[in-house]
Amino acid sequence: GVAFHPRKCPPDRSNSDRWIDSDLPAADGIRLAYRFYKAPFMGGESDKKACVLIYFHANAELCTDQEADVDRFFEAGFAGVLCPEFRGFAWSGGKPSLKMLCSDASAVMQALPGLLEQVGLKVEETSLVLHGRSLGSICAVH
Repeated sequence: GVAFHPRKCPPDRSNSDRWIDSDLPAADGIRLAYRFYKAPFMGGESDKKACVLIYFHANAELCTDQEADVDRFFEAGFAGVLCPEFRGFAWSGGKPSLKMLCSDASAVMQALPGLLEQVGLKVEETSLVLHGRSLGSICAVH
């Protein structure tokens, strides 16, 4: 349909000091891809609370397309940027679906404590900012 312009790509695990490519389960068992970009300073000692951006991208983008933009987010002080993927995009399973956007966004948020732990952050000690670009704004405001 007009709403989605899916592209596929495999996860890239060759740059694990810069990002983590993985997937998480949606409510119906479909696996949703994500990339968690790690700030260069992440993991260092800091007396301030970490802040992570949850970035739901636009309908013709992939989580892997954000590499150039995340540096600006790091310059603004974010410790990490989580880019969840739509169904049927990147290495996500299933087919793109407007009907599933909100439940998939909920699945991302339910998985978030474990994702943060994986990179050494605790959800109760991390501020979150949700942002959506274009179609991703539906997920962010949900």
